[in-house]
Amino acid sequence: NSVTIYPKPNADFISDAGCLNQIVSFQNISAVTTGVITSYSWDMGDTSGILTAKNPLHMYSSPNNYPVKLVITTDYNCKDTITIYTLITPVPEASVTVNNGCFKDSTSFQNTSTLSAGTMTYKWSFGDGDPSALENPVHLYAAPGTYVVTLKATSDNNCVNQYSYNLTIYPMPNVNFTKNDEC
Repeated sequence: NSVTIYPKPNADFISDAGCLNQIVSFQNISAVTTGVITSYSWDMGDTSGILTAKNPLHMYSSPNNYPVKLVITTDYNCKDTITIYTLITPVPEASVTVNNGCFKDSTSFQNTSTLSAGTMTYKWSFGDGDPSALENPVHLYAAPGTYVVTLKATSDNNCVNQYSYNLTIYPMPNVNFTKNDEC
């Protein structure tokens, strides 16, 4: 009798760190030299159960460093396992406090964005083509009107949230009076 020894497969995958409540993509890069991989078993490190897709997508509901485990099996019933940690971080909550303004007056924007852990950078669009990266900018509009102002808050882990609203810049009032000559 002869015995055939098949080579062990090599389980491996890559994924990017993810953001809370956003889809994380897992790319399977496992390999086998003899035979084919016939099954994939993914434990995403949370309580979601086992996934069997070759390249699964998954959404996490709380920030954490999750141990993601992949078990592959070949057509010769050879198996390999790998566990890689995937960091899931919080997403900023972008928000702004501002009042409608008057033409020729500067408008002050108060950034009230929050993030439970980490730091943020900001990108403002004032609706007139002028941008800013300041946390609390002041802007002067060139004309009265309604402008869509957008604040994009990005965490140090590249998690992004955006807030937009309509800001009205009112025209200057027309002052019109006449003086009567009186003795």
